[in-house]
Amino acid sequence: MSPELLTKIASRCASDADAKLAVSIANEISSLEAPNVVIDATDLQHLLSADGQLSPLEIVVVGSPEERAEKIFRQFCEKTASFGKIVSMLFFVFIPDDTPFEMQELESIHRWIESTPNASEIDITFGTAIVRQPSEPSLLRILALVIHKQD
Repeated sequence: MSPELLTKIASRCASDADAKLAVSIANEISSLEAPNVVIDATDLQHLLSADGQLSPLEIVVVGSPEERAEKIFRQFCEKTASFGKIVSMLFFVFIPDDTPFEMQELESIHRWIESTPNASEIDITFGTAIVRQPSEPSLLRILALVIHKQD
């Protein structure tokens, strides 16, 4: 990941804490060894081509796929409630190797997107990786970078 791209990512955030988390997310998702669906520098540059503020999100849920689905939806709603109009979004799902990502969990993300006022206009890029997590086998983690503007 180029320092210039990381600087652009950081400069689009409202706070130093958000900038630090956004850069950390960009580094983590672009440096994975064997993702199933890759996100790279081109995807990050595309995200940054949208106008607006960049906010990083980290969503971590534990439980059965049914429990995780509801927690994913709730956390996306809570963490984006003040975002206004979402313009573009890049998200990456880290799927535990022993508890697969089920359709209902994907549907919870879709349900959140559909609940936004401009759902059909949001430019979305996503990636996935199956990860081994011996200490917490049912943990599902989603990292996201969201470009949004106040109406």
